Amino acid sequence: MDATTCKELGNEAMGAGDYVDALKYYSQAIALNPRDAVLHSNRSFSFLRLGLTARAIVDADEAIRLKPSWPKGHFRRAAALSQVGLHERALESYSFAAALDPSDEHLRSQCVEANRCAAAAKRTDKLTVVGAAVAVAVVLALMALDGTVGAGYLMIALFCGATIGSASGATFVLFRRQQRESSVLAPLQSNHDFAAMQMKGDTRGAGELREAPAPPVSGADGTDAPMGAAGTAAGAAGAPASAAKSTAARRSTQNGRAAALRAKKEGRLN
Repeated sequence: MDATTCKELGNEAMGAGDYVDALKYYSQAIALNPRDAVLHSNRSFSFLRLGLTARAIVDADEAIRLKPSWPKGHFRRAAALSQVGLHERALESYSFAAALDPSDEHLRSQCVEANRCAAAAKRTDKLTVVGAAVAVAVVLALMALDGTVGAGYLMIALFCGATIGSASGATFVLFRRQQRESSVLAPLQSNHDFAAMQMKGDTRGAGELREAPAPPVSGADGTDAPMGAAGTAAGAAGAPASAAKSTAARRSTQNGRAAALRAKKEGRLN
């Protein structure tokens, strides 16, 4: 299968809700055509559906790198950030995508929604801090009242409770925010290696991950020369045939001068 066929099969799998197969087909397509931003965007979506947010962001960032002015890459990144509750960062990406395509109504609506979610998250954080302050202050005040202390001690208990409670609430808010930030850090294992591991031994559907054909390198005479049989055969559909051709080519090169002279003598070369 070529990259286009793999992409179409991935789209069909996404439409059917089979996000695992979609991931495999998109990975196969990317291995064959790694510079296609659309493929990285599509695989980002499949990662997002599987709950693998950090990997979704890695592919979205790659789509952005390959095609910076394409709104969809920024949209994919924003959707992943929004999924883990990083609404302010999501709003930045949504806004950037909307600026690239001002006519897109959906992007504008996503900006409004992300702004609403970011404001709601800020209110929730403030309520968490205030609620913790009030709760601890009330507890300490009740403990002070049990000992029939004076008004001065009661005020000290309230003040200490509010201080301790607000500090605890703020710490919890920071911890929760740090957890969200950590959840979108790039994984140690690349998406390519992750896909290859998932597809290892797969005998149906997309099969095992095939490598993209190796790019040509400059030969001694300045012309483009093939990398060799090992690099070319890895991504070809007919690997045995490609390997045989490469072997024959190497044998021919060893006697290239004599073969060229014979061909010229026979009139097959000018």
